[in-house]
Amino acid sequence: MIALAVNPPAEQPSAKAAVQAAQTFLEKFVALGLAFDPAMADLYSDGAVIKSKRIYPNGHVRDLSMPAPLYKELIRKTMPLAKLRGDISRLLDCSYTPEGERVRI
Repeated sequence: MIALAVNPPAEQPSAKAAVQAAQTFLEKFVALGLAFDPAMADLYSDGAVIKSKRIYPNGHVRDLSMPAPLYKELIRKTMPLAKLRGDISRLLDCSYTPEGERVRI
């Protein structure tokens, strides 16, 4: 799961507008990833903690956690290798849940 926080505008938007902003944000995130553009790293807040769950073909599960500045550096360094390998992330069945001023994707 990827949890991304979309910064709210000066006025609190309606839940519908917040979800639309989150959808637009995720579309940009996905497009940059598919283009292997290291600018994708800039979409992460420096204060975030990136958590992921990897499930390997043998069924082994590994939970990972990393502060965003380190993760952003990793993205920038590994994006060229990912492009060579055709290594892409797929975001499937995304849901959007308003949580106060933010939206959980």
